[in-house]
Amino acid sequence: SVNKYLASSKDKIPSRLRRLMRLVAEVVPRCATTSRKLALHILTTQQNKTQCRFHDIKRNTKAAKEVDKPGDIVGVAFSKSKLPIVGILDCGCDENAALWELFWFKTWSITSLNPGIQTFDRMRNDAGDVLNARQRGFFSQAYTLGSMLNIDDVYTDDPLVPFGSNEYYDRIREIQAHRAIFMLNATLPVNSGFQYVLAKKAKDGDAHMTQPDQ
Repeated sequence: SVNKYLASSKDKIPSRLRRLMRLVAEVVPRCATTSRKLALHILTTQQNKTQCRFHDIKRNTKAAKEVDKPGDIVGVAFSKSKLPIVGILDCGCDENAALWELFWFKTWSITSLNPGIQTFDRMRNDAGDVLNARQRGFFSQAYTLGSMLNIDDVYTDDPLVPFGSNEYYDRIREIQAHRAIFMLNATLPVNSGFQYVLAKKAKDGDAHMTQPDQ
């Protein structure tokens, strides 16, 4: 179904399968790593409404009502609306933050720090691992600032460069290196005559200072 959708958007993924992808981390994880278009399709309900995972799972619970306070930083960004707002899902949540949460849910895993316990686990809805709008806001902002990546950077888009491959991580590191250099150059005195540049053969994002004409 995913391959058909990628080949032609007219072939929509069945709503039951989309919901299964939203609820179970191990089911088709590439639905959250391939493209924004595909990820948004996964977050689209049977009623053709875009909805974050939190509101999909907790929409009728006390937990949702406690954070759904439009205009308040405690809750969602906007009220539910029939009129589309650019960058906002139909549930009122920030689109980028919701896409980040889906990406983390489908790709993150942890192991026990205790060497005597060989435990491997993923995020699970039954363990309360779905982030509400407020928590997701903190996570997405911190992750974006700390990694120097935006959500569109992490999508593979290219079938020849699959998620998790060496080529994929090389591309991610190159993006981070260029942004780090941009930030470093912004700290230099005006007219200093120097700038940081990325070493041409550096695979690990090495940078060095040079004069602009070098």
